[in-house]
Amino acid sequence: MLWLRQGQDQTFTYAPEFWRWVGWKQREQTKVLDGVMGAVRASYPALKVAVEVHPETITNPQQALASYAEELLDLRRYQYDYIAVAGLLSPDSVAVKAAEIVRGDRLVLLVDPGENKSGKPPTLPPGTGLIYKEKAGAAPLTKQGR
Repeated sequence: MLWLRQGQDQTFTYAPEFWRWVGWKQREQTKVLDGVMGAVRASYPALKVAVEVHPETITNPQQALASYAEELLDLRRYQYDYIAVAGLLSPDSVAVKAAEIVRGDRLVLLVDPGENKSGKPPTLPPGTGLIYKEKAGAAPLTKQGR
């Protein structure tokens, strides 16, 4: 059994075997992706690669490891050019905490284009990039579209 029921409130905790397995799973997935990146970079040496993680990887690392097999501290050790995370532009947002964890100029924040209503450039942690993501079905983010 990999999870254990605790009390009447239906919350779950995971057995030690689960954490060993999910840690192994995360490392193996990352090794496979690292091998694919190496093969692609052999043909395209200037290619820049980003890995996107769920915001929970920053706000609730234990839950992100359990749910998505994502562990940001481990991902920092690999040769990704950027680590991308969806977030908000507010000063107390995921971006600030992510910048502390990622360190350097590898963090890219994916935000909704409608979020910055002030028209002013957002204040981001040093070294953080910004990409406005398109919504499904919305007009493309091009000079002609917007």
